Amino acid sequence: MLSFAHLLMLVAAAAGDEINGGFKWAVPGALEPKFVEVQYTSLPSSVHMEVSLPWTEVVLGVRKKYNLKENVAGIELKDEKPVRAGSDYFRRATLQTTIYSTESMHGYCGQNIYVWFNAQGAIAGIFGGNGYCPI
Repeated sequence: MLSFAHLLMLVAAAAGDEINGGFKWAVPGALEPKFVEVQYTSLPSSVHMEVSLPWTEVVLGVRKKYNLKENVAGIELKDEKPVRAGSDYFRRATLQTTIYSTESMHGYCGQNIYVWFNAQGAIAGIFGGNGYCPI
């Protein structure tokens, strides 16, 4: 069990930073490109968003890339939305992690992971968001 002081350190830490005791966030922090959320109905007629990877493969790829075994972290799809960054369009998926080594009486710490897909459906980038802990 984590102490309240340890939880405060986790909350205050930046994504990707090592926390006292050796705990690390699931995915190192990286700034996402600036983007604007859009609606699928507002995409230009020349843009066709393809889905080429099933979610199970996306989650498996994230697990392998960041060594997040099933007994280390839970990962689930939170949402997926189209975005525009500059003149390009992407699908931006939010994966929510539950980091099992951070259990406290209030729950687990976690981190959002943002996976960007280009219009052809290939992964264009993976970005670690800020970590969070229930207090």
